[in-house]
Amino acid sequence: MVVVELKRDSVSGYADLQAIRYAAMVSSMTIDKVLPYYIAYRKKHYAEELGADAARNRLGKFVSGTFAEFSTRPRIIL
Repeated sequence: MVVVELKRDSVSGYADLQAIRYAAMVSSMTIDKVLPYYIAYRKKHYAEELGADAARNRLGKFVSGTFAEFSTRPRIIL
């Protein structure tokens, strides 16, 4: 997982702390926890109905291959 924190205003003094909090949150995420968010995102933005297996396959292709689990050490990009 990668946490990307973008701030578009000049008041971004807490972006680093917010990114650390997000990274802590996603460090315990599993593929099974991510799938409902991905399915809901595809439905909302693309009007696409995906089942869990199709969503898992698509995520696997996105990360260039199959994977058993997400890393528990997310990267942070500020």
